[in-house]
Amino acid sequence: MLGSGARHPRSCLLDQWFWRLGQLRRQQERRDRRPQSRRLRLRHGCQYRRNVASRRRHRLLAVRHLGRCAPQRGRRGQLPPRRLRGWQSRTPCLAQWRRWAWNDIDTSRAVIFPGFFEREKASYNADTGQLFGEVAYPTSMGDMALEPFAGIAFVKVDIDSFKEHGEVAALRSGGFDEDVSYSTLGLRAATTMHVSNLIVTPKVAAAWQHAFDDVTPGAALAFASTGIGFDITGVPLAENSLLVEAGLDSI
Repeated sequence: MLGSGARHPRSCLLDQWFWRLGQLRRQQERRDRRPQSRRLRLRHGCQYRRNVASRRRHRLLAVRHLGRCAPQRGRRGQLPPRRLRGWQSRTPCLAQWRRWAWNDIDTSRAVIFPGFFEREKASYNADTGQLFGEVAYPTSMGDMALEPFAGIAFVKVDIDSFKEHGEVAALRSGGFDEDVSYSTLGLRAATTMHVSNLIVTPKVAAAWQHAFDDVTPGAALAFASTGIGFDITGVPLAENSLLVEAGLDSI
């Protein structure tokens, strides 16, 4: 859960840069473009990007239903999330991003061993919050746009207390929270090309992501019937990761 929240938003710069470049190239085909307009993308592109960013400062995303199932272990969980996201770009090279998600979680698990079978169920809530900041430096090399960037993110998960409905093997928890910080350092690149009557924009990005603090999630649980407690740990998050993205746009 923590890892999934660490994704940085797509570039606030390259999309608008290539939209402007595409417009200029179409104007060239129609022969109504002035000779110096090719330089317009660098002279006035920043002003255009700033205007677009200001119109997209805040977004509200309503969402999908997410289910997770592990049949081989007899467990199933449903997490319908409600996400609220905000995006703010103060300058062409600085961006802030924040997201908060509310989840209603329903779980079901089977406890099976020789001579014993029980099914335990629980319903509880969880919140996930993320703060993200990025600084980027858009530049170009010929017809290729380059954007080195550095970002940092803080992700926090807060899970409410719960008590399973069952018998001997039912568990309870007083709730717990986990948090982790990420740093990201990478490069985005893109260019444009003509294919038939389309302007195609292949894009690629690569980044190194590092996780700080405690990367091993854990929780304190107890048997609901006896009160005997124990601790569990989850799969550790990767401390160092290589993130690679590739895409293709056309207009």
